[in-house]
Amino acid sequence: CTWVQNNKDTWQKWIPDETTCLPGQGLVNAQGEVVFDRALASTCAWCAVGNYSVELAGDTTYVCISCDPGYAQKNLGQTACEGCEAGTYADVP
Repeated sequence: CTWVQNNKDTWQKWIPDETTCLPGQGLVNAQGEVVFDRALASTCAWCAVGNYSVELAGDTTYVCISCDPGYAQKNLGQTACEGCEAGTYADVP
């Protein structure tokens, strides 16, 4: 017990953080809505179609953002969007 009390900084790193998202995932709140602030998040979820995952600046987690105009993503959990083919477009979800 003494070691635990004296080494909190060490053992707390061993406990998984529900808001440490992997590439392809992003932060979401308790309602499953995408958020861009770790303090508002309760867990991670795979990025939806039409979105991609980017690392949150200054943090060790990821957020999902929409593809830019002219780009699309038709798969879940991606880290980049692909350019639309000539003569096509991506519907806005």
